[in-house]
Amino acid sequence: MDNSVITIEGDIVLVKVNRSSGFYILIKDIFPDEIKKDWWNVTFYPLVPTSNFELKEVTWKLDDSQIRGAEFTLNKVYHQLIEVQFSNKKEVPHIPPAKEIGFFKTELIAESNDKKQKKTSKRKYLKLVE
Repeated sequence: MDNSVITIEGDIVLVKVNRSSGFYILIKDIFPDEIKKDWWNVTFYPLVPTSNFELKEVTWKLDDSQIRGAEFTLNKVYHQLIEVQFSNKKEVPHIPPAKEIGFFKTELIAESNDKKQKKTSKRKYLKLVE
C-alpha cells in the first residue's frame, strides 16, 4: 500500500471480501466526513444482480489508509478496496472471414434417382485454416 488514492468518482473498484472473494462497485461520490478528521464518506453502487434489477446506493465511512487500499473490517469481516486498471488499448481482434473458416458454408451435392434430380445440402462446421 502506498499513499496514492486508488479511487475517484466514476471508478470501478474491486471490493475484496474475506481475503478471497469479492465484488465490483461503481464509485458515485467521495466526500470528507464532517465529524471525523481524515475520514471519508464513500458512496457507491454494488455491481451485483438484485431481484428487482435496481442499483442500490451504499455509503461506507473509510479512513485515509482504507481508501488507499488498507484492509478493514465490517461486522468482523475483512474488506479491502483494490484498484482496477482497464486497458486503454482499443485493439480489434483478428476475425478471419467466414469463407476461410467454413462457417455455415453449404455444399450442394447432386444425386440422380432415375427421373428425379435431388439436391441436398450438408453443413460444414467451423474448421481452422492456417
